[in-house]
Amino acid sequence: MTKLEIAIQKLERLEKELDEAATANIEHYKQTHGSPVNDKRNARAFFKKAEQIEVRGMRLIKEVEAQKERVAMLKEHKFNLENGLNKNGTIATSVANIETIRGMSGSYNKKRVKELETIIAKAEKDNEVMTAKTKELIESGAVTKWEKKPMYYFVKGLRKVALIINNDGDFYVSKNYPAKTDNDEQFIKNLLM
Repeated sequence: MTKLEIAIQKLERLEKELDEAATANIEHYKQTHGSPVNDKRNARAFFKKAEQIEVRGMRLIKEVEAQKERVAMLKEHKFNLENGLNKNGTIATSVANIETIRGMSGSYNKKRVKELETIIAKAEKDNEVMTAKTKELIESGAVTKWEKKPMYYFVKGLRKVALIINNDGDFYVSKNYPAKTDNDEQFIKNLLM
């Protein structure tokens, strides 16, 4: 389940709870049959219960509004990712967006295009020199090629640990996405052997 689906489910649950709280408030006041509560024996308990129901309703209104904002934000993020944009709506530095970036003006964009062209050239070279062991790891699904920058292969089961193919066609650990713990290093060692 995605974060967006979870957020939508929570919003639906909160809205249902809010409806129940509103119904409970109406039902509570129906007990008086439209007459003022001036029974001295039970009035304090009646108003205490009414206040509890109203406080719960106010809290749920705030939670529903906050959840609606979260759902809207997650929908915007999803839209941005589907259209090649970052979370903040700018064009993502990705191999898939190279033509769009190339069409933009500015020295910063020229630098980005040059970096992306270097990554594409490295990925193509890697495909040519790849050893049988490297191909086997990729085909088995132990590593996943990063679509944004295809020279990196992330290790499945580890968080932000990537491998790169060297000039001999074998994998080695990336300097940008290294193993952070001894267990991760041991996992990679076993994977590469």
